[in-house]
Amino acid sequence: MVNSVLRFGEKLAPDVHITAQLYNVADPLPEEHFGAYDGFHINPPWGASNAGQSVTAFLERGSQATHQKGLGIVVIADDPALPWTQEVLRDTQKRAIDLGYVVSEMLPQLHLYHLDDAPDLRSCSCLFRRVRPDLMETVSKRLSTDRLRNFYGNNNPLTYKYVREKPSLNVNREAEQRYSLEHYKEVPDA
Repeated sequence: MVNSVLRFGEKLAPDVHITAQLYNVADPLPEEHFGAYDGFHINPPWGASNAGQSVTAFLERGSQATHQKGLGIVVIADDPALPWTQEVLRDTQKRAIDLGYVVSEMLPQLHLYHLDDAPDLRSCSCLFRRVRPDLMETVSKRLSTDRLRNFYGNNNPLTYKYVREKPSLNVNREAEQRYSLEHYKEVPDA
């Protein structure tokens, strides 16, 4: 994805400086990125099996990366027929308020995904605007083992740190083994 962003940037906006780099949400946000950006846009794992912890982990990292007037967009499950989606949506909004944001706009049930395990699941876009810069976090810590346990679903923990693109002589053509997976090494909680 990082390389795609860089390639798109070179092709679509050659006069604009677009950067991207590998980062894993389970790791602390590097200090140089604290408050460095205008906004964030995330589409995290749904959080159905971890009470929304995977959603709030991405929200927290995005919040840490934005400045005092930061904006954020969270794409999140929103299906009134599935109570867990409403609980995760509520808890995400609560966490955003704790981080100094208000919900400035919500586009309910905007997207429909074609997932094998939830073919009719809908999601919304929730737009947040920071109004309390005094609530900005100043420290970023590694996610706890508990938060990683069901990160991608029930008994489906975060196991890969990075998906890396293998170099190719022809970047415009897909190779059979174009990606390698780098495992995430768990460190006991302190």
